[in-house]
Amino acid sequence: MNFGQGMTTRTSVACCVGDACRTTTVTVPPANTKPNGRSCRGCYAFNAAQCNEQTIACAGSETHCMDAAGTVTIGGSQMQSVMKGCVSESICAQLKVGSGTVAGMSASLTTAKCTVASGAAGAAPGPAGLLLPALTGLLLLQLLS
Repeated sequence: MNFGQGMTTRTSVACCVGDACRTTTVTVPPANTKPNGRSCRGCYAFNAAQCNEQTIACAGSETHCMDAAGTVTIGGSQMQSVMKGCVSESICAQLKVGSGTVAGMSASLTTAKCTVASGAAGAAPGPAGLLLPALTGLLLLQLLS
């Protein structure tokens, strides 16, 4: 995920059942910073309902544009968050309005939308699913199943 202004994040998810969860290793995919010819409007903001958008170049597998906003709660403190930028199709497949909790941080998305990034042939709306924004350091986005 690339939100512009040097803010990028990579995630990986592994599924397991029972004893297999003790030995399952989750590795973060390598960064691919090679521009792919697509672009999105991107920005991020905390404690704000909107952010200052700018056009950003997508890279690697980032073929879709994400627009997500909602409230993140950490340690009892709520914070409005806005995230827009280039993401992979797999992130879009998990994006939808909703709430959940991960590692003691809860999030509730009120806006959750994906579209195919400009510069791609045959642009069409992206798929929908569930995405949880969580704050770790500046920003950590976690997928919620």
